[in-house]
Amino acid sequence: MIDFLRGSEVLIMDAQYDREEYPEHAGWGHGCLDHVVSLALRGEVKKLFLFHHDPSHDDAKISEMVAHARQLVKTAKGTVQVDAAREGATVELPLAGRGVRSKSRKPKAE
Repeated sequence: MIDFLRGSEVLIMDAQYDREEYPEHAGWGHGCLDHVVSLALRGEVKKLFLFHHDPSHDDAKISEMVAHARQLVKTAKGTVQVDAAREGATVELPLAGRGVRSKSRKPKAE
């Protein structure tokens, strides 16, 4: 997975639970904040959006989780920018391959 993510502009990933909550919810199919940040760091992702917030988490808890994620990046001396996904937010991505021209290959005459 690290190789697949390597150098991605943006990673949007489920980080529903913090490290303390996660063991109680392991196997539910949701992510652990610390694991998600580690994955983004190892994959040298540029921007990480945490999403799929637990309904019991209020804005203060989500802000706390973002602050913790940013501290993990700082401690690792990483460069990943971290934010929480928000309803109605949009992200503009650069076009893949911008400036790269493809060449069509003509079949060789036999």
